[in-house]
Amino acid sequence: MKKTTIISIGELTKVSLNKFKESNPRRELFPKGTKKQLRVGDCVVRAIVHVTGKGYRETFRDLMEYAMHHPTCQVFNSDDVLSDYLEEVLGAVKHKPKRKANGKTYEVRRFPVSKDKRYIIKTTTHVTSIVGGVHLDSWNCGEWRANTYWEIDKELL
Repeated sequence: MKKTTIISIGELTKVSLNKFKESNPRRELFPKGTKKQLRVGDCVVRAIVHVTGKGYRETFRDLMEYAMHHPTCQVFNSDDVLSDYLEEVLGAVKHKPKRKANGKTYEVRRFPVSKDKRYIIKTTTHVTSIVGGVHLDSWNCGEWRANTYWEIDKELL
């Protein structure tokens, strides 16, 4: 993929495309898995695996344990459990969506990042990650709008 630079006339801000790399940590469980085995509603687990570097099973187990004791008693991929887990366990800082000068949110592929940070980004119905300027996920949601996001310092992990 070409790395392009966009310059906004109004603010002279450069935004580079985040390179997409297909990565599905669920393959740890199903090395020769079918699409059905590999594409399940586990985007929360995959995103956390990408930013922490922990294994899929360990992350899944930690998240399930956390959800069982969470005050809302919701499933591990609910907004409340995800947000609290990222902030309390990983020390992530939650942010409102970044907006361009025209008020629109960024696409995941154009999301401005700092190379020394790791990001978990929530889109409308999906959770994904960017680590070191590389968008990691099992499928490319780069055209989707980045909404709420969490920023994680590498030193905290």
